[in-house]
Amino acid sequence: MNTPEDPIDALLREQNTYVDDSGFTARVVKSLPRRRRAWLRPALLLGAVAIGSVLAILWLPWEIYQRRMRRYCVRSIPRC
Repeated sequence: MNTPEDPIDALLREQNTYVDDSGFTARVVKSLPRRRRAWLRPALLLGAVAIGSVLAILWLPWEIYQRRMRRYCVRSIPRC
């Protein structure tokens, strides 16, 4: 199935030349804010993971796991 080519796409492909903008592009790039530090995002992610891990450990129902471990210790080792 052949679809007709868009005339605007064809025109843009033919005209692959630089358009003089009187320094507009340079001014826009110069006025952009500086990039943030590269270490900030990984540091925030690591901090969030650490806080989440601590909260998960604190909020887990440890009594259930402690009872299971006592049963396991009693069965496998005489004096656990």
